[in-house]
This record gives sequence, C-alpha cells and structure tokens, in this order.
Amino acid sequence: MNLQTLVAAFLLAAIQTIRIEGADMGPNELGIGGVGGVYLLAEPGKLTVQVWKQDLNRHDKQTNLRAILLSPDRKPVGEAVIVDDGLRNDDGPGHIKQIELETDVDQAGIYALSITVTNDRYGENIRWGFRTNCKRYLIETSRGHRDARHVEPIVLVSPDISADVCFAARPREITIDVEGLHGGGHPKLYDAAGSLVADLSSSAEGRASYTLPPGSRGIGPWRLHFPSGQAIVHIDGVTRWDSGEPLENLSLWSPTLDSWFPFHDLRWMLTPYSHVVHAMPGEQRQIELRIHNNGTSIDGFDLAFSEGSLPVELTDHRVELPPDEPRIVTATVSVPPDASLG
Repeated sequence: MNLQTLVAAFLLAAIQTIRIEGADMGPNELGIGGVGGVYLLAEPGKLTVQVWKQDLNRHDKQTNLRAILLSPDRKPVGEAVIVDDGLRNDDGPGHIKQIELETDVDQAGIYALSITVTNDRYGENIRWGFRTNCKRYLIETSRGHRDARHVEPIVLVSPDISADVCFAARPREITIDVEGLHGGGHPKLYDAAGSLVADLSSSAEGRASYTLPPGSRGIGPWRLHFPSGQAIVHIDGVTRWDSGEPLENLSLWSPTLDSWFPFHDLRWMLTPYSHVVHAMPGEQRQIELRIHNNGTSIDGFDLAFSEGSLPVELTDHRVELPPDEPRIVTATVSVPPDASLG
C-alpha cells in the first residue's frame, strides 16, 4: 500500500452479546485447532462475529472458550464464554455451541477477536471456528509459550470439506511440510497469480513436503489448497521463522483469497492504541505517537483527527518511512478555557 490514512478518534460502540446453545454452525464450517484469534478490517456499520466451539474430550479438565472483541484502540466491545460441554474423558467430541458478538463500527478500522481456552492454552482439546459479516479478515495462530523454537502450526480439523490456507510468501526459500492428511487428493500450491506451482504428493502416512526456491512472489497471497480440510501445516515465514526475517513471528493466514488484506504492513502502524491524560480548562498536554512502517517498501502516512475532537496540533501531518522504521510525532492537545469539568 502506498498510502494509509490514520484517524485518531474516540470510538464509541454499542455492544450486544447473544449466547446461542443450539448452534447452526460447525459441520460445514472450517474447524481450527489451536488458539489465537482473528483480525477484521471492518467498515462502518454493524459488525457481527459468530464463534463456535466443540470439545474433543481428550481429558477431564474443563475447557471454557472466551471470545473477546476489541476495537481499533484495543478496548473490549464484546465478550462471551462458551462453557465446557460437561462430558468426560473418552466420551468423544461433544455437541457444538456458539455465541455471537455484535458492535457498531463508526469508522473503518482493524478490530481484533481474541480466542483463549481455560486449561488448554495450546488449543489441543477443542476445535473452533467463526463466521462474520466482515469481508476482510486474517486468522492469527498464537498459542501459549513453550521453552522451544517458536512455531505456530496451522491445524485444520474439517475432513468433510475442502479448505485453503492463504498466506504471504516470503522471497527467501520456503519449505512447506504437511502431516495428518485425510482422504484422497493431494495439497496443491498456487502462486499470487493463481497459477499452479506444485502438487504435493502425500505418503501413506499422510505426509507431504515441498521446497520453493528463493525468488519474487508477486503481489498478493499464495494459496495452499486441501481437497479434505484435515491437516497440520508448517510453512516457513508463516508458522516458523528464521531469526531476523521481516515478518518474524507474524503467524497470519486466511481461509479465502477474498478475505485477505495486507495486515502485515499495517501491524503496529500507530501506537499507543489509546492514551488517557487529564488536564484542566485552558491547559495543554503533549502526547507522543509512534508511527511505524511494518511493510517491506517505503510508505507514506497521513495523520488527521476526527471532527468534534479537542483542538490538536501535530508536529507532522504526513510521514514517509523506509521499511521497518519508526518515527515519533507529537500531538499537542489544548483544553478550551471554557470547558466544563467532569
């Protein structure tokens, strides 16, 4: 992206949380293993996210899934819990439960859905999925810390439907390793132009591997297609990383090409996400804003404030930054002398 507009504003959201026991989701929805969440590029209007969970009942500990919807300033605007199904170890997968989170979006921005599970920080005893009216979103696989190399394998657990993993392909060498394949058909790798790159032949044990040499990857995501949506997927630059590479530890992917957006470039674009200061009428306060270009090419950023905010003066209204470079912009906020206390 050559230009982004940053709008600093106070975001007000009308919150409604609906709990649904008799779920209409699950069998024909892509099931995901592990935990983490979703980043949603929401447009003005109503934003709805439905989340479902199925307990696998591999142990007797309670697994309550907590879903938290966060606004662009990272304030919670919705929260719900899908409780454990109450079944015991070895009872097999339980029935599917779902919840719905809903909020009003005043201005376009990136909302976040956080998914955590009690007594199962790696998400190994549940499968979950979601549905949303938001057209653009990316899934982030993010588990609890292990004393080992950081890896975030993508776990697909819907063998009865086909599935896609769309991802940003790094220019250096990429090895793709797949295990746990189910049924007939081989995974197929497509480039950013939609051309078939490789047919990953699988072994009798359900494993497949392919190494892509270094080179230009084009514009847009690559796609790994699975005729049967059951697999554990490892991709260099997506689920495991070399130290110091540009997108290190960003475990982002999408189940469809249509939902993809360049969130990698937008990550940490403006921080802090929110900041509170106190001042009396007639006083001024200065706030340091950190602008960061997380992309791989030079980029420009326009800064503006929404109408109705307090008078604000910026040291810069436009910032151009090389890749992986930050800059501090100072905002001076003035409280009118006739402002009321409270």
